[in-house]
Amino acid sequence: MPDTDRKVIVTNGGSSAGWIVAIVAICALLIGGFVYRDAIFGGSSSDINIKVDLPGN
Repeated sequence: MPDTDRKVIVTNGGSSAGWIVAIVAICALLIGGFVYRDAIFGGSSSDINIKVDLPGN
């Protein structure tokens, strides 16, 4: 007696666009995390010093 409960699904390749999108999303999350971390825990000061030298008369 044949086994009729069995299904065979064959796929012939696929596109790699899903992998590319996943890699780009992971890179964006990593870069965003580093920017966020540097903005909160970075050692940069929030003071801005501007020096303007005008020619004397």
